[in-house]
Amino acid sequence: MTGGSDGCYDIASLANALAGRGHDVTVYTASPTSTAPTGDYQTVRLPTESGFDGHPEALMPLIGDLGRQLVDEWSHRPPEVVHCHGWAYGMASQLAANRRPVPTVQSFHGVGTLMRLPRDESGTLETRIKLQTLLAKNATSVAAACTDDLFELVRFGCPRSKISVVPT
Repeated sequence: MTGGSDGCYDIASLANALAGRGHDVTVYTASPTSTAPTGDYQTVRLPTESGFDGHPEALMPLIGDLGRQLVDEWSHRPPEVVHCHGWAYGMASQLAANRRPVPTVQSFHGVGTLMRLPRDESGTLETRIKLQTLLAKNATSVAAACTDDLFELVRFGCPRSKISVVPT
């Protein structure tokens, strides 16, 4: 599940690489700017309210709906594993995985304390850290973009044995 490429992970390249190795890959997104797949994978656009601008924070009130849509999707085609990119998609995917059990791999687009947020978003940092901690602890596995992220996730309380470094 992804919101598109934000410079951290190139979702299309990852999906193409997995599909090229024979995996059946579906990218689920609520992003209004998602593009058609450029390879041997499928993209499913999850419907959201009009006015959704693609920012993860704007997804917060929609997390339950996205989770329900994933449960419906997975009822017809259950995945073997779900790789969640970002905290908003992680929340929706983990909610769905509670109803339709499937292993989840969580990636973040920057880990809490390492993020540089504008001054007016000071409360956002605390919330982000709490959400990332919860998601990392509940995921089957966590993909950290670098060793700094790995160390932060361990500091948050995620078991080291669940974390692998997967450079962007």
